Amino acid sequence: MPLESFTGTWIFDSENSQLTSSSPLHWVQLVNTTGGRIQVHEEITRSTGLVTTNVDASPDGKFYPVNGSPIADEISYTIEGCEIIGIGRKAGAISLREKLSLVNSDKMTMGLTVIMNGKEIYLGVAHFKREMKNFDPD
Repeated sequence: MPLESFTGTWIFDSENSQLTSSSPLHWVQLVNTTGGRIQVHEEITRSTGLVTTNVDASPDGKFYPVNGSPIADEISYTIEGCEIIGIGRKAGAISLREKLSLVNSDKMTMGLTVIMNGKEIYLGVAHFKREMKNFDPD
């Protein structure tokens, strides 16, 4: 499955997600994977407010800046088979591991693990449904 297959607007599916903490009220990911890059505009709404995160990276294993995230200030992406693997760092220490997988053309999963005080904490798998809308973070 080509990298471009991830391009789209993805809406969090709380009914099918298996998270170890409370689900966000709303979560949307606008993903653009054309031109060999991974661009993500993410909005997560919880009872405490909205967090908006932006990333523009290449899947080359190098670290790129993350804007707006409370858990990572840079991220590295690689492609493993049909999956996008992300490793986030905060202040130089690994703080996040994520694995994006396409179930089919309309369903995506994201496995999430955070690292706090040297301990890995598995947060579960978030499911997303593709919304038929073009990538436009503005």
